[in-house]
Amino acid sequence: MTSRVTALYIRVSSARQERDGMSLEAQESRLRGRAASEAWEPFEVVIEARSAKDVSHRPAWTAVLARMRAGEVGRIVACKLDRMTRSVRDACSLIEECEAHDCALVSLNESLDTSSAMGRFFVRMLAALAELEREVISERVGASLAHLRDTGRVYSSSPPYGWRAVDGKLVEDATEQARLGDMLSLRANGHSYDFIARTLVTCRVPARTGTWTATTVRRIILREQARRA
Repeated sequence: MTSRVTALYIRVSSARQERDGMSLEAQESRLRGRAASEAWEPFEVVIEARSAKDVSHRPAWTAVLARMRAGEVGRIVACKLDRMTRSVRDACSLIEECEAHDCALVSLNESLDTSSAMGRFFVRMLAALAELEREVISERVGASLAHLRDTGRVYSSSPPYGWRAVDGKLVEDATEQARLGDMLSLRANGHSYDFIARTLVTCRVPARTGTWTATTVRRIILREQARRA
């Protein structure tokens, strides 16, 4: 492992993290200090300012993984586990892939190192707890939004698809409601979110922003299914 690079991964996604001591400078200083004390040579600093929610939209992280698969990275180190991943599924997949390529995953705050079996176990446990916390928060926020929605009040700067804001109230948008019905029908018939998105694009159905994607379609459909439940 010593002949391969240690990647010191640094990420900040919000101003709040800067205030909470997770600034890029604070992370880099801590990681460099640890690398020096452990003689993790050679090492490279990898910096990213993106959210952890969608791994595919983090180019620096994607590049680190590509180099790991190519046998160039033997250790990936971050100050906290949530700098690298925030879902159980992603954490488990990452651990398995690191194992397959003989690459250690290290998190300083949690004193975790996946070069040991115990370290791999605790990484999975902490990732599970982090996801549980997010789901609890999401449920609380969802309950508040549901109350506003059920009383017909606007609860977002961008009303849900199928609705528009009129004088602080939610009013059905006939055109979008028809398109929403089509989406639900296609999904009920077993079509994938990607298929539905491609169908909308092919039929030149206007999207509110950008173009239709499987992620956008999934969010709209799940929100409407929850509303109707």
